[in-house]
Amino acid sequence: MSPDLLSPNLLTLRELLVESGAINERITCGDICSAKTALPRARKLCDKYVKLLINEKADDVKLEPYIAYGGLIGITYGFVSSGGEPIMGSVVVRTQ
Repeated sequence: MSPDLLSPNLLTLRELLVESGAINERITCGDICSAKTALPRARKLCDKYVKLLINEKADDVKLEPYIAYGGLIGITYGFVSSGGEPIMGSVVVRTQ
C-alpha cells in the first residue's frame, strides 16, 4: 500500500516501529548490552509517540514496550485512529 493512502496515525506508528527496530539492531550488534538496558529508552520513545498520536487526534492511545523472547524489545500498541478505526497489535521489529 502506498504511504499516501495511509492515515497519518499509521504513518506515525510506522515511524515508531522503525525506531524500535533500530534499538533492536543495536541490541543485536552489541551496542546496547541487553533489552533490560534498552527498555527505559524504548519507554521514552513510546511516550514521545503517544503525544504525537494524540496530536493527530487518535483516541485511547496505549503504547507499551516489553522485553520479548530472544532478548529484543517488543511494542504493544492500541488506539482508535482519527478515522474511527481501532488499531491494535504487538510486534518485535527485526531488521536482519
